[in-house]
Amino acid sequence: MTCALGLAGCDSRGDPSPPAGPAPGDEERPQDAAPAPDEPPPAEEPEAKTSPTDGLTVREGELEYTELPRTKSVAAYMGVEFTLKGEGDPLVLEESDAVSHETLVGLHGKRVRVECTPRAPTPPDPESSYPTDMDGAPLPRPSKCVVSKLTPL
Repeated sequence: MTCALGLAGCDSRGDPSPPAGPAPGDEERPQDAAPAPDEPPPAEEPEAKTSPTDGLTVREGELEYTELPRTKSVAAYMGVEFTLKGEGDPLVLEESDAVSHETLVGLHGKRVRVECTPRAPTPPDPESSYPTDMDGAPLPRPSKCVVSKLTPL
């Protein structure tokens, strides 16, 4: 059979295309059909975790507040307003529903005990502007610890 381009039953090279539909003997089952009674239901994928480590972190130290600039800057992009300085590396804190921004600001310079959950940094919106490294990649933001309990000492 010779085919002309654009005719039904021919592919883009002008060769006859195979017939549409299942081959004889093939059984077809719609993708959204319910599984047979003897088949187990499809397993749901576990929810993705957003924190780099699981669990609660408890630390003591001095709470420091630094107001973020209202201009586009590296400091504003990093978003480091609250740090807990004590033993080890400073811990970057983030407010939560349980501990408000105002509560954290009010304890600036005070010694506190913090219970928080680590959270991985969020990547920048590709449609926005952001500071970059020498290779043009977005600067990495620090991980933050979401405060669930704050106790002045």
